[in-house]
Amino acid sequence: MYDCGTGHVRRHYREVTHAKDPEVMAARKELESVLAQNPWPDLHDPIVMQELKRYDKMPYQHYLDNGKAAKRLPASGRAGN
Repeated sequence: MYDCGTGHVRRHYREVTHAKDPEVMAARKELESVLAQNPWPDLHDPIVMQELKRYDKMPYQHYLDNGKAAKRLPASGRAGN
């Protein structure tokens, strides 16, 4: 888990995975609550796979903060597989 503050550059993020700060613990609890209500998509569902394929064909690229395009994961490497 990372504290991004107001920044959008990965090298400025602060890793807080094991932090015991009350603010961090409250944020973790809130995140876990949201994730519990939003499970990973079922990649065996044909509708989900169709949407994922359409998303992957979008004209924009995702970039890391170093200006290099992020690597695409093969379907077998995506969450939920």
